[in-house]
Amino acid sequence: MPLGLYPNRTYEESKIKLKPGDTIILYSDGVTEQQGTDNENFGIERLFQVLKNQLL
Repeated sequence: MPLGLYPNRTYEESKIKLKPGDTIILYSDGVTEQQGTDNENFGIERLFQVLKNQLL
């Protein structure tokens, strides 16, 4: 859910416990919508693959 896009929107609060070695990844749509020389968007699937390869 985009934050700040809708001025009167309410958001639910939640908490999680992170353990040593856990990773949080924050990204914007600018990452997935970045286009290469072929005018193709980078895309969420490619982002997941890059992150998977980097985190292994």
